[in-house]
Amino acid sequence: MDLPSINTDEEFARHFRDDFWLRSARVILDSHGIFPQNLRRSEQAENIVFLGDESFIVKIYIPFRDGYRREKAALEFVRGKTRLVAPEIIGEGGMGGLNYLITTQIEGRPLSRNV
Repeated sequence: MDLPSINTDEEFARHFRDDFWLRSARVILDSHGIFPQNLRRSEQAENIVFLGDESFIVKIYIPFRDGYRREKAALEFVRGKTRLVAPEIIGEGGMGGLNYLITTQIEGRPLSRNV
């Protein structure tokens, strides 16, 4: 799938609400053998986030920041080390120069910076 050229934070912000993100999320999920019945965009995220079938999340990270690496490292670090429920990574990669993670979705209410 061809994505528009996104080489700056400003370009990412300009394309943040574009329709191609849903198609991109489907391509990512298809490539990992995940075929959701319901896929909806989260409105409470600074990255591109889609929720699928109440069981997983696909997050496409803002380029030129360190969110992908930090979140991946944190999830790998806590796995099996705490009684707290943490999402598990079920897929990862890159597409069009943008990194993504697919994780399990845990029950609860979304946390935003305001919360």
